[in-house]
Amino acid sequence: MGKHLTLDERIEIQLSLKQGKNFNEIANAIGKSRTTISREVRKHSVTARKGAYGYPFNECLNRFKCNKAGICVGEPDCVTKTCRFCGKCNTSCEHFQREICSKLESPPYVCNGCENMKRCTLEKKIYEAKAAEKEYRTVLVESREGFNLTDDEFSNIDSLVSERIQNGQSICHIISTCKNEITCSESTVRRLVNRGALQARNIDLPRTVRFRPRKGKRREMKIDKLCTNGRTYEELFLALLQILCKVQRAIRAKYIKWVSGLVPPPIIA
Repeated sequence: MGKHLTLDERIEIQLSLKQGKNFNEIANAIGKSRTTISREVRKHSVTARKGAYGYPFNECLNRFKCNKAGICVGEPDCVTKTCRFCGKCNTSCEHFQREICSKLESPPYVCNGCENMKRCTLEKKIYEAKAAEKEYRTVLVESREGFNLTDDEFSNIDSLVSERIQNGQSICHIISTCKNEITCSESTVRRLVNRGALQARNIDLPRTVRFRPRKGKRREMKIDKLCTNGRTYEELFLALLQILCKVQRAIRAKYIKWVSGLVPPPIIA
């Protein structure tokens, strides 16, 4: 049994949710834990702001009893009818009160198996197997590319963290005081310090020098994403093509000189 969910297992989750099965039944069917199914559904559900058949998207709390009309009069696409059937009152009406479906706060956290889905005009949460698989693959690739930081973000973190660490502040304190300026988590900052990517070193941390070094080989993490520039397969193919063209030109020039008698003919053993 693999550690990660496959596309077939995600399709089985989507079909089971549509049939109204709970997380325990789905987990027993595909051989995973209930927590794995719950985390998968909550993490990869897609938000859908669409209405029902014949009704536009409308999440106002007063949409059933409201009789207001002509709120957006003067707009080129405004029509004279009750605004709750138009759907634009959510952004134009001053009495708008948003309603969130209470069923989304409890398992299964999505609308796949809801019996009122075809009549509901509120914001929906949908679990789609193909979208979940695509998002999973994207995150999997990004996690192997190293730190997902731009040069400006990296320089900003270095200037904020290194000076404060050298002044005796802990990383936890720095993150809590500069949480609006630092765009990464505390664990990422600790990895940057331990890998020697910042001006501050882990020896500058008072508690780190007391710990024993961990066993095992450290995995090298790619920090500079520009190191792949000029080293793709397409650029390698172009370089080989240029070398081949130079060799062909040299052979052609040698052949012309041989035919013209400028150079002796080649000796064939």
